[in-house]
Order: sequence, then C-alpha cells, then structure tokens
Amino acid sequence: FWFEDGSVVLIAGDVAFRVYRGLLASQSTVFADMLESASATQCSRDNEMEEGCPIVQVIRDPFTISRLFPN
Repeated sequence: FWFEDGSVVLIAGDVAFRVYRGLLASQSTVFADMLESASATQCSRDNEMEEGCPIVQVIRDPFTISRLFPN
C-alpha cells in the first residue's frame, strides 16, 4: 500500500507502506499506543523522512503488515 497522501511510512523487511496514521491506529492497538504516546518523528528510524513522512521500522514481515489494511 502506498497512498500518495499517507502520513507515515512503515518499513517491514524490504517493503515500504505509506499509510494513514489514523487508519493504522484504528487497526492496531500497538500502533495506536505508539502514535499516541510519542510524536511520529520520535517513533521514526533516526528521524528519517520519506516524501515528508516519518519512517517507522517494524519487525513484522510485510505480509503481516499488509493484513492490517482492508482491501
């Protein structure tokens, strides 16, 4: 998933997902807590940005992450 107007980039393995913070938080309590407790730049990988969005490295495999988002 790569939404042009997404607000955060998740990196899972070698796959990047540009998604909406709100949708991500609504699909995962872990992400909701993470995004609520800290600004996205504090969660990001060394404060890196991709097209103006913070990058968040996740340990899960890309398939697991893709299942968070409805088709």
